[in-house]
Amino acid sequence: MTKIITKTVKKGWYGETDIIKYDKTEIKPNVAEHTQIIHFVTGHKKTISNIIRIDEGEMLCLTTKSGKEFLINKEKVEITERYIN
Repeated sequence: MTKIITKTVKKGWYGETDIIKYDKTEIKPNVAEHTQIIHFVTGHKKTISNIIRIDEGEMLCLTTKSGKEFLINKEKVEITERYIN
């Protein structure tokens, strides 16, 4: 299922706007819905809830149920905790 989403973007100093149309394809889950707490080497923690998709490459891509994507540099992560919802 593909939805066309219209997004208005402010451009330029004077606030002109352009309308951008793009396709948003349905997200197909590849893991059980869960929450992850990511501990970074700097000591910071980030909690991401409702994760339904994980893609790995040079960076880790976590996709949530609402469609948000988080790109995480794996070299900066010390440990991750995973809790199944």
